[in-house]
Amino acid sequence: MCVAFPILLLPIVAFREIVRLLDLGEIIKLSLCSRKCKTLVKTQHLRPMLTIGVSHLISITIKRCAKQPKVDDTEDPNKLKFCFVDFSSFDGHVETMYWNFDGHRVPVLQNTSNSYLIYWENSLMGTQTVTSFLTDLFNIRIDRLSLFTREPRVSKKLADLVMSRQDSIQSLVYKVYHNAEEVDYVLDKCKVTDTLILGVPISPNRDIRFRLNKIQLDVPWLTIDNLIEFDCCDILIVVTKLSNQDMNRFLKSWVNGGFPRLRSLSLQLKQVEFEVLTEGLDGTVVRRDQRRPYVLNEKETRWISNSWDIRNNENCVASVHWYDTMYNPNKWFNIVAWPDFNGNPYEL
Repeated sequence: MCVAFPILLLPIVAFREIVRLLDLGEIIKLSLCSRKCKTLVKTQHLRPMLTIGVSHLISITIKRCAKQPKVDDTEDPNKLKFCFVDFSSFDGHVETMYWNFDGHRVPVLQNTSNSYLIYWENSLMGTQTVTSFLTDLFNIRIDRLSLFTREPRVSKKLADLVMSRQDSIQSLVYKVYHNAEEVDYVLDKCKVTDTLILGVPISPNRDIRFRLNKIQLDVPWLTIDNLIEFDCCDILIVVTKLSNQDMNRFLKSWVNGGFPRLRSLSLQLKQVEFEVLTEGLDGTVVRRDQRRPYVLNEKETRWISNSWDIRNNENCVASVHWYDTMYNPNKWFNIVAWPDFNGNPYEL
């Protein structure tokens, strides 16, 4: 015979230990049991990161940081994803759970161990309702907005949804282009504070003096004049029309005090021409027997072997290095400025 476990009668310390052992899906289910359960979960200060994304479906993903061995993304107990499906496709003959989000009782179907399909008549309304529930439960903001949809106007509506709740967003990923008006609208609406990843072209008349920790560009619209205006710590340009002459101009700007926040710049050139890159600059070729670690951020460390090192007028050092890609004759041009993220100084 099964006997219900009196979890609500436990001391708060014991309740906290039980919650710590639950995966995010189980925590959500617990919080939906009663107002008291929700109140107790709210006191645990779990604070996972929340992402709203859209490709063919709108989704909400929450993820908490945890030190554990790497697992398959579909089995990660510290990650939970909700995908919103049009109610018209709901099959009432399939065994389904019903969850109540702030008065909205909706069918929910478990898709994988850490993902659920939520059937809602209006996906945007469902996204707004579940977002409100999760941000209240965990006392968090929306951290990231990822836009991959080919549906017109959906990106604008999600940008409106996010920014109606908060004054800024930490990260924006914007990959699918519809028209210039939509791009301008989303970039104006979303006040990005940390990371911007763009796979869409930007109007040449737009002010793009970005001041961010990280920016990644996946389309070749950037000019050297645009790049000179950036004030970012980490710049990654996957596709570019920039030349060796352009990068020589960039290096001269850095030597003269430009880009004071720069830690790293990486981009592809058709071919690295050392003489053109270094023309008019006073640098030193440094050959290292062992690769030197460079801590770019909390999650990423790069390794530097031979490099061409220069100093700017503030006596800061930058190491320029490049290498062939594995699959084509293009080359990556890289520059890192010392000290690194952890404050490690420049050493030969």
